[in-house]
Amino acid sequence: MKKSEDAIEFTNISKRYPGVKALSDISFSIKWGTILGLAGENGSGKSTLLKLLTGIEKASEGEVQVEKEAITSIKTARRKKIAMVTQEPSLVDELSIAENVIVNESGKWFVNWKEKEKKTSFYLNKLGLDLDVKQKAGKLSPDQQQLVSIAKALATEPTILLLDEATSSLTDDQTELVFELLQDFKKNNNIVIFISHKLKEYLKICDEIIVLRDSHYITRLVPPHWTEETIISSMVGRELSDLYPLKKQVQHANIMLSIKELEIKKSANKTLDIDIRKGEIFVFSGLVGCGRSEILRALIGEMESDGHIDLAGKAYPCQSPVEALKRGITLIPAERKSEGIIGHLSVYENAVLGVRSRKSLFGLVNRKKEEKVVEKIIKDLGVKTASVHTHIEHLSGGNQQKVILGRALSISPQVLLLDEPTRGIDVGAKSEIYHLLRKLSDEGLTVIISSSDLQEVVGVADRVGVMFRGELKTILSNHEVTEENIMYYATGND
Repeated sequence: MKKSEDAIEFTNISKRYPGVKALSDISFSIKWGTILGLAGENGSGKSTLLKLLTGIEKASEGEVQVEKEAITSIKTARRKKIAMVTQEPSLVDELSIAENVIVNESGKWFVNWKEKEKKTSFYLNKLGLDLDVKQKAGKLSPDQQQLVSIAKALATEPTILLLDEATSSLTDDQTELVFELLQDFKKNNNIVIFISHKLKEYLKICDEIIVLRDSHYITRLVPPHWTEETIISSMVGRELSDLYPLKKQVQHANIMLSIKELEIKKSANKTLDIDIRKGEIFVFSGLVGCGRSEILRALIGEMESDGHIDLAGKAYPCQSPVEALKRGITLIPAERKSEGIIGHLSVYENAVLGVRSRKSLFGLVNRKKEEKVVEKIIKDLGVKTASVHTHIEHLSGGNQQKVILGRALSISPQVLLLDEPTRGIDVGAKSEIYHLLRKLSDEGLTVIISSSDLQEVVGVADRVGVMFRGELKTILSNHEVTEENIMYYATGND
């Protein structure tokens, strides 16, 4: 048994960054043998609290203690056996899986590689992974990389495990396996601090939930006095009954995108035939690896394909993303940090990449035009940033996504493609994006989404194309769009 009941204590914690107050006088404690959820919108201070607990950051005021010892550095946190897994896998691509997972032996003169590989396999098996531990981590899929990152944290044999959006890229089955492991971890009188933007996950795994809002402590929720609605209202400070906008009927609208016998090369996808209408929000749904993302990438010419596509009644022989952009089709990718933003550049520089992709006169930058574009993006999409010169990597996930979305809209596309558009985004920002997409569709923009979030699919889609192993199994519309129907076809039923 651990010595003290209150293992972790946050006492009058405040944290300031230039132009931003991330935490304001926060105090609470956590007992051993607890899975605690930290809930709140992006920018509420959740991740900052975890960084203080790991010693990565230091509080401007107040103190973080574990078993009455102040956490003052990364070294202190490691001695207290604290490990963290973030949304982005913390792996070195060029190293093997084993070299990534077992890093605590690197300071020894002699490394027992067989023992290292055996230990790695042990932790991978706990997470349902059967991989060659000698292969390079960079060759793994995003969900495999995330599971390996969790294995890496577990291999340090922590007593306090922090999961910051660590399940965002996992399938439901993978998440379920992680949850079983966390329950076993808790039974050994350890602590888990869990952050997610999937509210159902909080209710399923957590013993209690601390809610933060605008850098302040709001409340501690415990069962049975919690629901998704109580969590949401605590997070945003109001009832969010209109999370999803009203849908519309589009069956009489003109066809914007007509796809016939589309065959995507170097993929397992089967031939695709589909018509998508002007002003429609059409969602491709299905389990991870079903081929939905490949369709979007083929439509911008990133993946080579055969077949025939008409865009607004004209042939669309797209050969590259640049060509797609010129013809009015743009994609917002799923991997926001690696493909959507350039983290070390400012909000301004990221926002104007769209208009700069259109050739200007003599290649000159029209600064006045760019400033108007950036001003419009920040105003229309409600981007929260201290300055347009702030590095975009310092913005919350929701605000980063708003900048990316604004950049895509700045070229006035005919078709907007979005792959997992709200992954890692809080419920308030999700609602804003859903309503914006509906407003754009009402104005005639065709929106095509690839999503694994069933609640999102049901909430936003006018029609749903359900994929299974590269095949479009069916198209659902109106009252047919339910989670049960989507899962029925997504698992291969006819």
